[in-house]
Amino acid sequence: MISKHLVENTNEINCLEVASILGTIINAYDLSKLTNLELELVLNSLSFGIRAGLIKENTPDYSIVSFLHPVIKDILYKKLQDKEKHHIHYSSLLKKKYPTKHLVVAENLYRGNINVLEVLHEFYTHLTMLTVRGESYLNLTTKAT
Repeated sequence: MISKHLVENTNEINCLEVASILGTIINAYDLSKLTNLELELVLNSLSFGIRAGLIKENTPDYSIVSFLHPVIKDILYKKLQDKEKHHIHYSSLLKKKYPTKHLVVAENLYRGNINVLEVLHEFYTHLTMLTVRGESYLNLTTKAT
């Protein structure tokens, strides 16, 4: 029954898989650009996602929706084919929309296969050690400059 439901709605599921790149909150206009689909088709896919219980509407016109749970986003992301192609396309769209330095850093982290959570954990561990010693991270960074 579930597989029949998914087969009948392949286009909608494919659109939601690509939406998983956008994160937990999905902007229909960004998704339309990312998928190269007409906005109306994207809105139909998001409407399907709401009816299927995968996403919830954040605005009455479905222009902003969000996945009901991060696990749903993760499952759809795992099913996505050509992840790198979609990430590169999304990165270029973001650079045009928000030309800022942090996007370049994020792209470098992604392309370098750097585990951001691991780096963050190491940073917090280092901050904890400094705190235990009674040192301030700000004092150390201002001395270095």
